[in-house]
Amino acid sequence: MQVPAYDDPTKFISFYDAFRHGPGVQTDAEAEKDPYYGFTCWDDFFVRQFKDDIRPLEDALNPNVIVAACESDVMRIHRNVKPMDTFWVKAQPYSILHILNHDPHYSQYFIKDYNPETKTGGATVFQAFLSAKSYHRWNAPVGGRILKVVIVEGTYFAVSPGAKSDQAAPDQSQPYITQTATRALIFIDADNDIGLMCFVAVGMSEVSTCEVTVEAGETIEKGDQIGMFHHGGSTHCLIFPHKTAQYLTFHIKNYDYPKSSSDEWSPTDPNDAHICLRRKIATYNPPK
Repeated sequence: MQVPAYDDPTKFISFYDAFRHGPGVQTDAEAEKDPYYGFTCWDDFFVRQFKDDIRPLEDALNPNVIVAACESDVMRIHRNVKPMDTFWVKAQPYSILHILNHDPHYSQYFIKDYNPETKTGGATVFQAFLSAKSYHRWNAPVGGRILKVVIVEGTYFAVSPGAKSDQAAPDQSQPYITQTATRALIFIDADNDIGLMCFVAVGMSEVSTCEVTVEAGETIEKGDQIGMFHHGGSTHCLIFPHKTAQYLTFHIKNYDYPKSSSDEWSPTDPNDAHICLRRKIATYNPPK
């Protein structure tokens, strides 16, 4: 197994150069002699940790920079998302109120600017996929204060009605399962003027263990660990209300908004999709 290099995800470094050994051994020397590198079970391996210098925090001193919360592949960026939407045949729209489980405290902040006549003013959703072989711990995309943590109980093996009946169906259903699968919602009051945002960790297929390692009221630094998945592949979203999203510039290869007339974008080349943990993915540029 190889790991994408931080400076160039099209290049790779070895598993042993990238990850710490498992808890079954005390040193790297012991791990090299162990056929399982110190991992005592599948989940030990699944929640393995990067070595300290493998994923440095990019642009750490700029509070307006948002970094990748997960080692993942970009699936979709969608602006002006409706507060509620309907799932029909092959369509997989986002529905903000459903994703946020109609949260009584914070969901209204993500929908209050939406104008149904012009279809503008909606929230922005950034979604990216974690494969079963990926790194499955979550890191804070911003610094700030944890406002609320919610675990939403959901379905196992849910797929979109329009997905093919094969093993790839869960991968094809990622937008759909943000509203139906077990998920963790972490509402964050971000530093500087970014303000309220939500990190959403979504279990896929058999995955329903979303372990949050922070609590409401806690202050976090950008790049700090905030939780992890267990046992299998997963997906996640960052959601921003319109008042913030309208000033976000995403630094994703070949992302062409606002040149494109479409609010919805996905990578067309898989080689452009990978984002390394704690790398810059967006900048907040409010008017001065």
